[in-house]
Amino acid sequence: MGWLIPLGIFAQSTAITGKVTDADDGMSLPGVSVVEKGTYNGTVTDIDGNYTLMVSSNEATLMFTYIGYKTTNVAIAGKSNVDHALSADIAGLEEAIVIGYGNQQRSKISGAVGTIDIKDATSVPVLRTEQALQGRAAGVQVTQNSGQPGSTQSIRIRGTGSLNNAEPLWVVDGIPSGGIDYLNPADIESISVLKDAASAAIYGARGGNGVILVTTKKGAKGQPAQVTYDTYYGFQEPWKKMGLLNAEEYAILMNESRAAAGLVPLSQLADPSSLGEGTDWQDALFQRAPMVNHSFNFTKGTATSSTAIGGSHFAQDGIIGGEKGRFERTTFRVSTQQDAGDRFRIGQTVNFTHISRNALAENNEFATPVVRALNMDPVTPVSRPDGSYAYTELIGSDIANPINQVATTYDNWVTNRFVGNLFGEYDLLKELKFRSSVNIDLSLGSQKIFLPTYDLGIGENDPNRPAYEWREVNGLIRNENKWSNWQWENTLQYDKDLKNGDRIQTILGYSALYGNYQNIGTYRDSLNSNDPELAFLDNSLNFNEQAPNASGGFGESSYLSTFARVQYELGDRYSMSGTVRRDGSSKFGANNRYGIFPSLSAAWNLTEIPWVIEKDWIEFAKVRASWGRNGNADGIGNFDFTSVVFNGQNYTFGPDQQQVNGAGPVTTSNPDLKWETVDQFNAGVDLDLYRGRFNIVIDYFVKNTNDMLAVVPVPGVVGFLPAATNVASARNKGLELALTYRGEKGDWDYDITGNLSVIRNEV
Repeated sequence: MGWLIPLGIFAQSTAITGKVTDADDGMSLPGVSVVEKGTYNGTVTDIDGNYTLMVSSNEATLMFTYIGYKTTNVAIAGKSNVDHALSADIAGLEEAIVIGYGNQQRSKISGAVGTIDIKDATSVPVLRTEQALQGRAAGVQVTQNSGQPGSTQSIRIRGTGSLNNAEPLWVVDGIPSGGIDYLNPADIESISVLKDAASAAIYGARGGNGVILVTTKKGAKGQPAQVTYDTYYGFQEPWKKMGLLNAEEYAILMNESRAAAGLVPLSQLADPSSLGEGTDWQDALFQRAPMVNHSFNFTKGTATSSTAIGGSHFAQDGIIGGEKGRFERTTFRVSTQQDAGDRFRIGQTVNFTHISRNALAENNEFATPVVRALNMDPVTPVSRPDGSYAYTELIGSDIANPINQVATTYDNWVTNRFVGNLFGEYDLLKELKFRSSVNIDLSLGSQKIFLPTYDLGIGENDPNRPAYEWREVNGLIRNENKWSNWQWENTLQYDKDLKNGDRIQTILGYSALYGNYQNIGTYRDSLNSNDPELAFLDNSLNFNEQAPNASGGFGESSYLSTFARVQYELGDRYSMSGTVRRDGSSKFGANNRYGIFPSLSAAWNLTEIPWVIEKDWIEFAKVRASWGRNGNADGIGNFDFTSVVFNGQNYTFGPDQQQVNGAGPVTTSNPDLKWETVDQFNAGVDLDLYRGRFNIVIDYFVKNTNDMLAVVPVPGVVGFLPAATNVASARNKGLELALTYRGEKGDWDYDITGNLSVIRNEV
């Protein structure tokens, strides 16, 4: 009986209704989050701004939050109807910024965290998520590695600080990700860039190059069903070509050079004026390339659950080769969360992506179609009168007909990737929450390269044809790759608002991460058909015993981590944060397997200081400083700390020097191999002026990288290949400036943004 009394009291609830409007114009606001403060009990307003919420008591407090508006708390005070007007947060001071394992108001962040306006970034066609960062965050440099559709992009946060992999760590919905080409940019809700060591310290050894946090769209409890569909169609084409010689100009210069060498002009170039313009190889190579995108999102919520479903299909041809450079991506995503009682919640996210990419040679100074088009003489035609491709008789070396190169290239890569997350949360106390999550990232990559026979010679066995303009035997290459990663993570979070107005937030965590890679590659020649659709390994006509060949490999690595963070806010004036993380990696030997990565940061809100209050043009002012240490172990082998034994080592024995196949170590060992460490100091100022219309963010940083990992060559007499070692240090220091102006003109709102970064690097 004693247990029934408190349960009966807890079950009592009160229905609260109301309407939420805009404080400026009185218009209703749909989609406003209304939550009973201190609980997960909440709903959202309907299309007319109305809401209904069952609360635990008539003394509860409601918290109203909406993007672009100031968050406010309203006490019910025994009322059954609570209408509320939200004021616009022009400067975004109360915007909740994702900082890694949690959120924090922008006005209280003590580290250097940049945010991306994803709505603005995706207002133009964006193929890859990395493109959303271009020019939108100070200190972040995005470089496209190739012009081919689907090509990767390099990102550097505050300069290059490592001789190895200097790419930042991507974390999508809490899942560390080795590449985000699987993600549809239209599914993204927010992007945060953790630039200083203090902000990234919660990710420890993997945060040395910065961290980019991506949060995807989710449904909300109580949200009515909503379906959105977006599509666009467009095309790309070169906006500028290089100025090259036409056929007449080329012939004149060639004749002059031969005359200077005491040679007579070539017969083909004897009459330059008769050659005219000749062949414009750039016009022949480049073309208009269409692109199309379709995407949809469905969101819905009930009183105890939320659901978001999204899908997309994107296709883009290359401006070189058209379909030979085509990139296609199809994505499907489901995200759900359910309440399983008053204290327990479960959720899951599933992403599936199918990518198909046709590739041409790229980033090669000799063998790409672009290089060949720029170097091919304008006298040679693309094709002969009979339609066959022509070869040049004027240039030797490796300059070949680029149009034939495109036509005879069949290189296709297909990726099927599954990324899933399952989590459970339990409220041990009102302020204490335990969360456990399991993340899986499985990727299967298949490559098919068909090498057809071709001959640009005039007739059979043309002795003048260049070596690059014919292939006598066809062949097929097949590569199969498998990447699998799993992570198990447990966190304990404590969040309490103290009676004196202060707030304390702590998190303790444990994380285990395992990665595995396997591959197999095969090749066969002499296929019975030159049709790429009929190219299969078992279609070879070469039955010699050693004709088929295959290779394969395997790799694995793991991390084991514990971490803690404490954040304390003294009212609205001061905020402090301290983090420590201990990481262990299988990439290092017992001597240096574990590393400790701490950080400290603090911020001082100057807004309430009298001399600031006197200046009515200052809306908000904050100074902050941080110091932290991160690590880096990417870019080295999984077993560089020890000597690895390989098969295929040939030895000779006996007086007749008989060769025997065996196994042996081929690399040196380095048991003292250790982490790269990145120490970084950051000082910054945040200003919002003239009622938040003008925003200024200034950061000064000094980033020191020590014990950089690199493979240093050793003399051949050593008899072993070199392994990675700690060889150098680097310093990046610089200044970042970001400016934003928000204005209005009639019924139009507009933003003008700009940023500037000055970085000095010393190695």
